Amino acid sequence: MQPLSDHDKSRIDIRVIDEPTHGSAGVNLTAKVAVTNGSAVSLATTAPDPFHLSYFWVSQDGKSIEGVRTALPRTVAPNNTDQIVMSIQSPATPGCYTLRVTAVQEHVCWFFEPPLSAFRDIQISIGERRRESLRVAPAKLFRELIRRKTTERWRRWNRRYKTPSRVHCPICLYSGDVFKVHRAEDAFGGGCLLRFECSECGGIFGTEKMISLSKRQLAREYRELYWTYDEGDTTETELQTFHKLNPTKSGIYLNYGCGKWSKAIQILREKGFNIVGYDPTAGRAKATFVISSETQLRNMKFDGLMSHNLLEHLQDPVTTLQFMKSLLNDGGLMVHATPCYRYEYEYSRFHLFFFTGNSVNVMAYRAGLIVRDTEYPNIKIFTSA
Repeated sequence: MQPLSDHDKSRIDIRVIDEPTHGSAGVNLTAKVAVTNGSAVSLATTAPDPFHLSYFWVSQDGKSIEGVRTALPRTVAPNNTDQIVMSIQSPATPGCYTLRVTAVQEHVCWFFEPPLSAFRDIQISIGERRRESLRVAPAKLFRELIRRKTTERWRRWNRRYKTPSRVHCPICLYSGDVFKVHRAEDAFGGGCLLRFECSECGGIFGTEKMISLSKRQLAREYRELYWTYDEGDTTETELQTFHKLNPTKSGIYLNYGCGKWSKAIQILREKGFNIVGYDPTAGRAKATFVISSETQLRNMKFDGLMSHNLLEHLQDPVTTLQFMKSLLNDGGLMVHATPCYRYEYEYSRFHLFFFTGNSVNVMAYRAGLIVRDTEYPNIKIFTSA
């Protein structure tokens, strides 16, 4: 995002909903925070000046310790409030502290600095880290072990990585040595993310390691991600995407890549729409209206197909769009929603493509499709060419 104006800065507010009251030295704590955006600009953890939640520990003698950043998991639109769980690392030294919860726009300002006042102070006593304090709940310990395992695996992979002398664009198939490089830090333990911007179609793709993972390796990455991270509720935007199909209750519709459960599908089915979901990673715990078998899916036809926050995750989006097209009846529509039609949410290694420049049109053309914009920048309609 771009630097906020002085007026917009003054319209940001931070409120702590669920705060830690005590803790042990050198452990991970959390706080649930409500971010209210009263400005005219959307808040996002995106380049060049990303917005983060953060904090300071202030000791009784006035010394302060700057905390780690927490990325916004989704854009906070103007005149909206979002609730976010912050990660907080307690001080290494026991004592009585003031925990100042606030926000920062990198390279621009901290939101507790006068005349701004978007912060909350919490008095917390930090005790010795005794053996008893290490007896964490099994689920919490499991998540921490998975995070460490993931971080170490990517640290090894990144040490071995060598930047190629020639780069191949998976969208337009251009190969060359003139690619702009984009770097970001993965919020989920993957280290430095190196992506390339194609000089032909304008798309941004990478990392190469994620794109080249086998199905089994990629499934492990997602399995570990969802063991340690809960996605926000996207029901409203999924419903918004579905209705761009101009659906009728006599039609048959598919939510492609819906996960093992979809509240949006459940709501639509209760309203009388014939819609099912497909997700190959759903597993046995999936809802009854979710298909996980590609073989079963290939024998079905639909009047409309939607996806929500899916295209950016695909290792081969052109081939997947061709497969989606084969599932449609004559005259059927596809609607795909993603914020990654722009270079946003680059801090996730799971976002393999950003459909910037002319890349979305090139991708659609190669799949035998035509793209139409809607009034929503994150939603586009795809029809047969």
